[in-house]
Amino acid sequence: MKNLARQLVGLLLATLGPLSLAAQPAPIQVMTLGTFHFAYPNLDQHQIDRADQVDVLAPRHQAELARLTDALARFRPTHVLIEAEPARQPRYDSLYRAYVAGRHALRRDEREQLGFRLARQLGLPRVWGVDAEGRYYPELLQLFNDTARVRRFERFLEHNPDSALERRYKALYAAEDLLPARAGLVAALTKLNEPANLLHKQGAYLVGGFKYEETPQSNTGVDFETSRWYSRNLRILRNVQRLPIRPGDRVLLIIGAGHAGLLNYFLQCSPEYQLVDVRPYLQQAATETPIQSRPRKRS
Repeated sequence: MKNLARQLVGLLLATLGPLSLAAQPAPIQVMTLGTFHFAYPNLDQHQIDRADQVDVLAPRHQAELARLTDALARFRPTHVLIEAEPARQPRYDSLYRAYVAGRHALRRDEREQLGFRLARQLGLPRVWGVDAEGRYYPELLQLFNDTARVRRFERFLEHNPDSALERRYKALYAAEDLLPARAGLVAALTKLNEPANLLHKQGAYLVGGFKYEETPQSNTGVDFETSRWYSRNLRILRNVQRLPIRPGDRVLLIIGAGHAGLLNYFLQCSPEYQLVDVRPYLQQAATETPIQSRPRKRS
């Protein structure tokens, strides 16, 4: 058996060796913009009090979004991707066409306020939905259908040994919630997209419920996070791979900042893509006047 394994490894290396020397196409540039959800649906693990929410339709924030759109346009994306499931693509195609034709007003939604606005400014035919849901293991589905087992899991989540760590994460999220109202949208997005911040917050998925063991030495919590979080983000990446994107194209992915933390890592690992830093574009948005607000020169 060992000899067979060595032979298979040798065959694999022999196959991959010549491929590594062959000319490879230029990687596709992908820039992620991690956002908070402008409409505040409060469907995520962290909830935001109404008093801390901002209205992105207010003139102050509309001016910020115009600056941000101008800055992102300098990346010259050929594809704008949003946090919407591919099954809803016809719906977003219809809304986007109506917006371009002047028959749809942008709603309180980053997919429209940023995705639609930027795509129209660049003359793109559509925005692309790439969101996905995770897939739970059968063993977890059985747990969810058993009231007693679910209650034990819930009690662990409420009184787990990492409660102090979880309070620190909640404090971090609470401080970020205040940024849009206190410092503006661009400042809030700049904070959300700091690489160290994106990486640090992934730790929230590795404590608390992650450690739940329904029976000793089981991996109940590990499977739970794998199913709902890691599976979901890998499926988002797979949806990106399915799009008609070719070498030389430039992709902007607008998605919840929690997803960006993992997706940036996946993109950095991938031989197909080159991750582009969004921060220089956010810095431009913080200092410049939007094109549509600049005074026109008199002829």
